[in-house]
Amino acid sequence: MKNLIFILVGMLILTLPAFSKLSDSDIERIKEIVKVEGTDSEQRVRAEIKTAMTNSEKGIKEHITLKWMD
Repeated sequence: MKNLIFILVGMLILTLPAFSKLSDSDIERIKEIVKVEGTDSEQRVRAEIKTAMTNSEKGIKEHITLKWMD
């Protein structure tokens, strides 16, 4: 029973930092980080989509050319 109480008290002590509050500057900094990472990931996705579309177009053109040659 003592062990259970010690475990519960230990868990409560570990959760105390979770109740701290963020300042306005902290929130603004988090927003900036999310905004920058969001734009970076958008650019990567757009580049991947563009590459995939280009490859698909080339494949379709080659397929059509081969069909017309036969």
